[in-house]
Parts: sequence; structure tokens; C-alpha cells
Amino acid sequence: MRLSYSSMNLFKQCERWFYYRYIINEKPTEQTDTKYADFGSCIHELLEKEEQLTDEILNKYWNKFNLEGKGFNKEDVKNQFNYVKSLNLPIVKKEEVIHLNFEGQQLIGIIDAVLEDNTIVDYKTSSFLEEKYLKQLSLYKNAVELRTSIKFLEVSFVSTKKIECYICYLL
Repeated sequence: MRLSYSSMNLFKQCERWFYYRYIINEKPTEQTDTKYADFGSCIHELLEKEEQLTDEILNKYWNKFNLEGKGFNKEDVKNQFNYVKSLNLPIVKKEEVIHLNFEGQQLIGIIDAVLEDNTIVDYKTSSFLEEKYLKQLSLYKNAVELRTSIKFLEVSFVSTKKIECYICYLL
């Protein structure tokens, strides 16, 4: 079984949901509100694939992630996309999939961006950042360093909202 950092967190939160989602590939009968995950996925994919945000592109992603009626508006998407783009991050690589064997388990993760100075960036659409995100980035950093000669001196959370950007030094 391949595990991601997200799947491990889900297991810690609710073993039953993990079982349905990752073992038997079914959704449990109880409906879980995924609106924040849908919104975050929309922003992440826009940042990965689009350089500019036209109304046509916005509508395409808005519909793809089924955001209508979930408490968001299109201005939220525009503002977060435009804010991150205004930072002019010197991105050299987007959406890098990493694999790591950890105690016999295959782990998979996705690095949102790598900057020119080899800083690993993870976009967060949340207004607050939790310790689990630092652990996630530490895992990504170690996985890339194990398989390459690249040494990362920094990992960084980049909030898609106009709040402080968190930079964590991992030496």
C-alpha cells in the first residue's frame, strides 16, 4: 500500500474513514464536508497550471471543483491566486512527486514548488498553520535529499492569503 502524509494524518484522525478511503476505496455512508479540501485543491491546481487567471479559466476550475454553494465566491479564488502570483517566487520546479520507503511502507507526497535557491515551498489555503505541516515538509525535504545530491536549507509555507509567510529552517 502506498501512503501519503495526508493519508497518515487521516488514519490518526479517524481509522474508519481511512479504512473506507484507502483500503476498500469507498466513501463511507456519512457525508463529510470536503469544501475546504475542494477549495484548496482548486487553488493548488491553478497555481500549478496557470500563469494568469481569466474569467474563463476561473469558471473552468470553479466548476471542476464544484465550488458553487460551498460558501466561497470567485473573488476568494482570484484574490488568493493573484496574491501568490504577486510574490513573484522564483519557481524552477512545480508539483514534484516524491517517494520514500519508510519502515517498509511506500510513502508518496507532492512538493508544491522548488525555488531557485532550493527552498521547498508548500502552499497553504488555511488561515492557520499547524505543526503537522512542518512535519510534512521535513519529510519531503529528507526524501529529496536522500535520493539526490541537493541539500535544502529551507522549507517554506506560503499562505495563499495575505498573512505572514512562514519560513522554517531545517539544518
